[in-house]
Amino acid sequence: MAKLESRKYHIYLLFGFFFIVYICRLFYVQIIEKEFFVDRAKTDAVDKVVEFPVRGNIYDRNGKVLVQNEIAYDVMLTMKDFKVDTLKFCALLKIDTSEFKLRLKKIKNKSINKGYSSRIPQVFESLMKSEDFGGIKERLFNYKGVSVKKRTVRSYPRPIAAHVLGHVSKVGPRDLNRDQFYIPQDYRGSSGLELFYEKELRGAKGWHHYLKNRHGKYISKYLNGALDTTPRPGNNLKSTLDADLQEYGEMLMTGKIGAIVAIEPSTGEILAMINAPTYDPNLLVGGEYGANYQRLAKDKKKILFPRSIQSRQPPGSIVKTMQSLISLNIGVANEYTSFGCNKKLVGCHDHRNPLTLPEAIQHSCNPYYYNLVKKIFFKGRNGNMAQLRKGMDDWEKYVRSFGLGNPLGVDLYGEKDGNVPDVKEYDQIYGKNRWNYRTIYSLSIGQGEFSLTPIQMANLGVILANKGYYYTPHLIRQIGDEKLFFSDSNFYHKTLIDSSNFEIVHNGMQWVLERPGGTAGRSKLEGVTICGKTGTSQNPHGDDHSVFMAFAPRNNPQIALAVFVENAGGGGGTAAPIASLMIEKYLKRKVERLKLEQEIVEKVFY
Repeated sequence: MAKLESRKYHIYLLFGFFFIVYICRLFYVQIIEKEFFVDRAKTDAVDKVVEFPVRGNIYDRNGKVLVQNEIAYDVMLTMKDFKVDTLKFCALLKIDTSEFKLRLKKIKNKSINKGYSSRIPQVFESLMKSEDFGGIKERLFNYKGVSVKKRTVRSYPRPIAAHVLGHVSKVGPRDLNRDQFYIPQDYRGSSGLELFYEKELRGAKGWHHYLKNRHGKYISKYLNGALDTTPRPGNNLKSTLDADLQEYGEMLMTGKIGAIVAIEPSTGEILAMINAPTYDPNLLVGGEYGANYQRLAKDKKKILFPRSIQSRQPPGSIVKTMQSLISLNIGVANEYTSFGCNKKLVGCHDHRNPLTLPEAIQHSCNPYYYNLVKKIFFKGRNGNMAQLRKGMDDWEKYVRSFGLGNPLGVDLYGEKDGNVPDVKEYDQIYGKNRWNYRTIYSLSIGQGEFSLTPIQMANLGVILANKGYYYTPHLIRQIGDEKLFFSDSNFYHKTLIDSSNFEIVHNGMQWVLERPGGTAGRSKLEGVTICGKTGTSQNPHGDDHSVFMAFAPRNNPQIALAVFVENAGGGGGTAAPIASLMIEKYLKRKVERLKLEQEIVEKVFY
């Protein structure tokens, strides 16, 4: 009997324990974690459906459309209802059966497609263009379980400026982890302005809330749409580009590898940024994006490479203008300083001898600059190694004040810095104090370890036009209704050169085109005074590269530019005529030198 009583006691104790645990759990769920479980219940019953915003357009400086949106279509499948003749369906969408099976597998894979439900439409074919959809529309709706969702895709009315404008692509896992704005079916800017101004262009999503049943099927609006939001369109961008000038420059660079960058000196606004070879930006839109991108990426000419901001090359003789300014500023030379053309020092072409400083610019005399830069480094004296090191340090400060050796800060990702050699670099190459001026004299003519990007070459022209200062080069002048002001102190940069020294150099640059023996005489433009400088960028792997830097008109500069053409020889033969034609196009809006234009277009260097 005692045993029975003991057993009953233990049973009551056990029931009492479970009752206490139950009460505690009920208290925890209903009081402590009430909000969590309410939210979870909502999540299980309510589904959020995105409404994508319209991406902002991009315009040129005159309001011409560069990038816009057009309607595209997502073909959706509701797997529970989807029953088709596979072969006919594949033929309709122009895919093979293996691709069909692969897509279905991806749709049903919940680790990839986390929102999968057999009763909710899933994306099968993304961003079908209107012209393609129109041809199959009627037949498509004959298939059970097939529906269509409207989207927008980027469109380029004029197939220009592909590297500058950039493109959009589908978000990947890294994008989803990095920015909570995105969901798996999103698209984002992948390059160019599309990437740099992604947050401004993308707008804000709208959301619709639906009640769903236990099968995942939508049955009604949640709370009669009280929580729904409408999408906010992205901001339009007004660029600094001149579409007509951009298009013309791309035409001139047909059959060539290189870059053109043109800038408005008074503002830093980029008027044209040509990367050659280029491609039609419409290729990287819609369903053919993947195949076209791979084809472009594998091209041996590196079509996707943005040479204007990433190609680091020896600038050649265009830096003689800067060397001249430094020598004038520190007082080791004046307008009439002359040196003989001693070809034993460094090779040169035939010209009158000796030359004054502006004449040395006109004829691009290499021995002259061998001697001039030596005077800069040694302060006009026959110095020792200590003086050379100090002189080179001072020279480097002057060069870097021109914005060289560092990215200029253009509103594109990936801009490279170029290279301004210094004492430390030569110590590393040759050993400390185991080098001398003859080791490094190539710096005087823009060769050796000296390298610039095309945009830095163009900005050198800006500094010359402005007599000593520049604004950060940029591609966007307005976001939505907000005008951007790049002329304030944050974007203003002044060199160490006094403005009084520029006229002497301008004289020499004008003579390059206008006096007999000038290295770009055939590029003179009637009615417009162009100040320019030719350059030959030495290439150890083949023909030299053609370089030209200029601004115009001399007394009221409206455009500064640099042209770099790979494997085209001396600057006067190809780069200078291209620059001259670009100036004519921009200032006169019409090109009359059709023979010269035709000659340039017919030149092919690959």
